[in-house]
Amino acid sequence: MKTEIFLPTYRLERVDGNNQLHWDYLSKLYQDSSIQEVLPDMILTLVENKSNVHPYISYFGNNKIGFIKVWKVPFGLSKSAEIECAIEKKYRNYGFGKKLVGEFTDYLLSDKALQELQFSEIIARTNSENLASIYVADQAGFELTNRYHYLEFKKIRK
Repeated sequence: MKTEIFLPTYRLERVDGNNQLHWDYLSKLYQDSSIQEVLPDMILTLVENKSNVHPYISYFGNNKIGFIKVWKVPFGLSKSAEIECAIEKKYRNYGFGKKLVGEFTDYLLSDKALQELQFSEIIARTNSENLASIYVADQAGFELTNRYHYLEFKKIRK
C-alpha cells in the first residue's frame, strides 16, 4: 500500500498506528473539543487496521494541517465511500478544508487514484448546525441529497 498521496496542493501521509509521531499528532488534534464533537471516533483511526479504511495526515508544505479519512461503504459491490476531514484550529478560515476535500475527492473519483481508492461516489455527512462542514461540502462540489437528523452530500464521478 502506498503511504503517500500527492495532490496538487497537499501531501497526504497514510496514518500508521505503530508510528508514535502519528499518535502524538492525532492525539493533539483530537484535544480540540470541536473536532471531538463532529468526529467522536477519529482517534480510533490509530488502532483500526481495516482494508476499507484509508486515514491520512494532511500537509500543506511541511506543515501538518489536519486529518482526512475515506472508507468504502460496506454494501456489497458498491463503489461508494464516505469521507471525514478535520483541520487544525490554527489553519481554519483560510480555505484549507474546502480545497483539501475538493482535491482529495477529485482524486478518489478519478482514474489517477490507486485501484483500492477509486470510487464512483463520495458521501459526506454532517450535522445541520455545522455550517463550516456544509460550506466545505458545497465548495468542494458536493450536492445535498438527503436531510435526516444530519445532512448528506454526494459527489459523483463524471
